[in-house]
Amino acid sequence: MKYKLFSKSSLFIGLTVLSGTLYSCQKEILKEEKASVLEKRIINDSKTGTIYDLNPNYRQLTPESKAGRGLLSSITDESGQIEVRVWEATSDAVSHPAVAVSVDQGFVVVGGGARAFNPNGSQDPNALLVESRPLNDGTYSTWVARSKDHDYVYPHKLQVYVVGVRMTGVSTSTLISNMSINENTSGVQSHSNTSVSVPNGYKLVGGGSRVNSQGTWGSLLFRSEPDASLTTWSSGGKDHIITSPSSVTAYAIGMKPSIPGFGTIDFSLANGYIMSNNSHILTTSTNVHQDKVLTCIGASTSWIGKGRMLFAMYPESNIRSITASSKDHKFADVTNATLSVQAIQIKKQ
Repeated sequence: MKYKLFSKSSLFIGLTVLSGTLYSCQKEILKEEKASVLEKRIINDSKTGTIYDLNPNYRQLTPESKAGRGLLSSITDESGQIEVRVWEATSDAVSHPAVAVSVDQGFVVVGGGARAFNPNGSQDPNALLVESRPLNDGTYSTWVARSKDHDYVYPHKLQVYVVGVRMTGVSTSTLISNMSINENTSGVQSHSNTSVSVPNGYKLVGGGSRVNSQGTWGSLLFRSEPDASLTTWSSGGKDHIITSPSSVTAYAIGMKPSIPGFGTIDFSLANGYIMSNNSHILTTSTNVHQDKVLTCIGASTSWIGKGRMLFAMYPESNIRSITASSKDHKFADVTNATLSVQAIQIKKQ
């Protein structure tokens, strides 16, 4: 048997060529990945100037069927003609996450929610919500939210949810033409409150809130909820520990109770409530009626001391249960602390 010997110089040249080829391939892969990230992940709200990560770690919630026969892609009301799906997106662990999550084509945004949480599993995230609301750009396709640490650095994750609806025989454009988004902004105060109503002839199908911080520290959400008549959305934000007056914007998503080519829609509320004298963290839930579907989530918290703020209001994986959580922060405030949660729900009459 004969062996062919290679000189050191030829071997060096071969390895150099191979290394250069691998490096070029790696550069192309990185270039494509970078272009993909830049294309898919960023959305800029031209009205507020806020930049959000778009659909990071994106997934659709898949509730289990009532009969236990596997997972569903959506839930429907008792008529089977109003369909709801929920999607979520989750940020990386940072101090001030801002996330946008969008619905699939053919669905229209009616609501959403958000949850700040500690990726290490701690019950106290030490982070609070400052925004959870529809992106008011005329497309009815996206929900945005932000959270922040406060007074000390605390990286955390933010999970943002969007609720999308479609109706049998109704096109997306027709449904949007029977909807509205209105907003109203308060003055700049330490404790800011405002509300906004849907136009005459509409019912409130969803809503949200945004704190517009003016200084370094900013304010935090303690209210983002519908009224009992389902015509008005109310929002509230407050500074905490350090004086930092801000304004707050309320958003109301309206829908006409009668949709051409579809029929009449029934709107109602499901409510949950808790009061405590010994809990730094309050959590309460409520359930959507079995014959209806969820459209949006609201919550508010109250206190008598330094203050409590919201850090979660979101749908559970079954899309029929919703949960809200509030907490004090740095200073204990547990006496007569309350938390309420609301689910707007609809069905075809």
